Amino acid sequence: MPDFGPLARNLLTLEINTVEKDGMSGQKMPSGPQALVETAETYWDFLCREVNRFGTQGEPLEPWLRVISMSFDWGAEPFPPPTDDSSQATEARAELATRSGKPLEQRDGKRVWKDGFLRDAPDTVTAAVLDDLRQIAFWSVEMRSRILNLADTRSDLFSHLQGRVHQLLPDASWGGTIRGIARGFRPQDRAIFHRIRRNCDQLKAIFDGGPAEITRHSPDEVVRSAELVPLRKAWDIGTEVILMQTVIQIDGDVVSRFQSGLEGGERAQLQTLHASAVDISFKYWGWLVDALSKIAGQAVSSLLRST
Repeated sequence: MPDFGPLARNLLTLEINTVEKDGMSGQKMPSGPQALVETAETYWDFLCREVNRFGTQGEPLEPWLRVISMSFDWGAEPFPPPTDDSSQATEARAELATRSGKPLEQRDGKRVWKDGFLRDAPDTVTAAVLDDLRQIAFWSVEMRSRILNLADTRSDLFSHLQGRVHQLLPDASWGGTIRGIARGFRPQDRAIFHRIRRNCDQLKAIFDGGPAEITRHSPDEVVRSAELVPLRKAWDIGTEVILMQTVIQIDGDVVSRFQSGLEGGERAQLQTLHASAVDISFKYWGWLVDALSKIAGQAVSSLLRST
């Protein structure tokens, strides 16, 4: 008898998203392996654009940005360490070696520099590739947070960095340089970075007891049915901005969220569109739950009641 457990659990919650997207292709989700590669490439492309706000790929960060990056131990910086013989570069290399506990050429700990990773799109996906995407997104979130707070003269958060950054940036360019970078940050991108982190963690389950790597041409069955639901959601939403979201639990709880900043007329139109999608989805969801209960019998009904 087919295992209806994963399907039943996925039916416990209904989630409807209205997203903003440029250049919609309208294509259906491809096979599991191809969808996984396309999702990884979408994340890679987004991260490439965002990390370029801090510097140039393949080149070390500016010394003042390096000071900020070295002030936290999590995530993976997608820029190489400095290679010149200046005192600042020597200090940065020594500090990095101290943090990792090993010489630069033997780094394999938490603090790993992934400069080369962002140079080529990941046409072969492994658990390590997903972990790299997650770690670079993690680093990007923290860098943004610290730069935004340094740009805000009213904030004393990370004040311990101000003196060290001031030594590397002249007073005349302090505000303009930091605020110039901060002005390029979209508030909604923070949620996208966290989405990349969360989805990469979920998608790594594909490789648990499965293949070592997946390409576009891998057989469909390498992505198990239990992993297709989170993969479909990750592929559908990608790195788009979610404007409106409604989550309905099977016990009757309903949560609706709206992207801040929507103007009155625009918001009203989107609410009408979103409400229509919610209505259609809710009817279809009810039909699926009823059909599954009839097909799978009392076992699934008991599961739905006890969860």
